[in-house]
Amino acid sequence: MYQINHVETLPELSKDCPLWATANELSIDQFHENSSDHRPLVKAKMVHDNHSIQVLYMVEDQYLIAKNTELHSMVCQDSCVEFFVQPDASYFNFEMNAAGTLHVCHIKDCTPVETGGFADMEFLSADDCTKIEICSSLSGPITDEIAEETSWWLAIRIPAEVLGNYCKVTTPLSGQIWTANFYKCADNSSHPHWASWNNIGEQLAFHKPDYFAGISFE
Repeated sequence: MYQINHVETLPELSKDCPLWATANELSIDQFHENSSDHRPLVKAKMVHDNHSIQVLYMVEDQYLIAKNTELHSMVCQDSCVEFFVQPDASYFNFEMNAAGTLHVCHIKDCTPVETGGFADMEFLSADDCTKIEICSSLSGPITDEIAEETSWWLAIRIPAEVLGNYCKVTTPLSGQIWTANFYKCADNSSHPHWASWNNIGEQLAFHKPDYFAGISFE
């Protein structure tokens, strides 16, 4: 169980903000066997203020790409960090490439369909996505792969109000227990890899809520 510490004031969307110091850290270090020999060091921290959730990713990476620039584009093909969170029977997949491009859906049934996507899903509206704040230490697009070792971070702030437009989410958040998983991938880089916080099993797929683990709001 990962505990999301409560803060009165959310940190700035920056790794260097001192308010992150008390946040618990987790490791995204469960690499699927299909991954290349590039195994980036990935850490994440979370805090909440009872009305918004904030996640900070810190990545020691290599072979970086971030070609996708449009909302809801296939950022998982790029160097990408992800936060899948399940407040109720449904879940959200927040996927952000290294340049901060967002892809996010609300998913009620993750059974794959032949046309792509899932049996019951919807993209979050553009209006709702403007309320989600993202800041990355890198700017994009990154079309030419950066082969050298590169440290980067990304922070995202998610208002509970936005989640509540798609499923039942109540505030204050303190005392609640949800489930989640955290990921790092780079499907179309020269050294693809797929890492998770909680193990995803033998099948390479991130949309596996049965493998999510508990997160508790202090």
